[in-house]
Amino acid sequence: MATVISAAAAAGLTGAVVFCATGIAPVALSSSDADVWLPWNTAGLITHLQSTTGRADAAITIPAAAGHHLTVLADGPDLLVADSDAHLLHLVEPQRLAPARSVTLPAGASVDVAPDAVGVIDSASGRVIRLDRKRLTPTGPTLDLGGPLGTTAQTADGTLWAPVRASGSVVPIMRGVPAAPIRVAPPGHAIDMVLSGDQPVVLDATAATLVPLVDRQPGRTTALAIPPADTDTDTSTSTSTSTDTGPNRRCHR
Repeated sequence: MATVISAAAAAGLTGAVVFCATGIAPVALSSSDADVWLPWNTAGLITHLQSTTGRADAAITIPAAAGHHLTVLADGPDLLVADSDAHLLHLVEPQRLAPARSVTLPAGASVDVAPDAVGVIDSASGRVIRLDRKRLTPTGPTLDLGGPLGTTAQTADGTLWAPVRASGSVVPIMRGVPAAPIRVAPPGHAIDMVLSGDQPVVLDATAATLVPLVDRQPGRTTALAIPPADTDTDTSTSTSTSTDTGPNRRCHR
């Protein structure tokens, strides 16, 4: 992971590329009061923490979710809670302290909140489904991008950048309308999207390269240095940049 940061600096990218692997679901910040909603996977709850005191003052039970992996996303005043084990997406209106409605997700699908809709990305099939933000019903046709997807990313303008590994291209999707694919790698390469600030960047794990997208065109390709296999067990020689922030969380910046 540290090599990615070195390459980002060499390419002159703005901002920082951040990768996190975590054993807990991400938290959601309420847009109205900056308080935090924490998922409690063991109990199947999401808990509200006050921003001033840090104390829990409310909890919402997610039906039949005890022991499940929950992810919380803020959508204006509402919350979206994805239950990856039950393949469900719940819309929660905090004032009701209960899910208002739910919809079934494809297995392994991820969820993004765009300004005009909720996007469901089925990476295994290469399909993107748009849902109405309040009713969680499909809005517009399902987009079939033609093959399995790598990790997607969404920029602040609501554009979803979808890397199609079969074709080695990235498809920008704005308000449900796909633009022309951007060829960034040979077909079959393991490409994923990350953000440097708000700039989309293609990480090609097969070729070990980093390619920023500038005005929807590939920028300068930067080769990533591949570190040699570590056969020395002496940790004093380690140059890792990882920072352990908890028993299940490790982030690389």
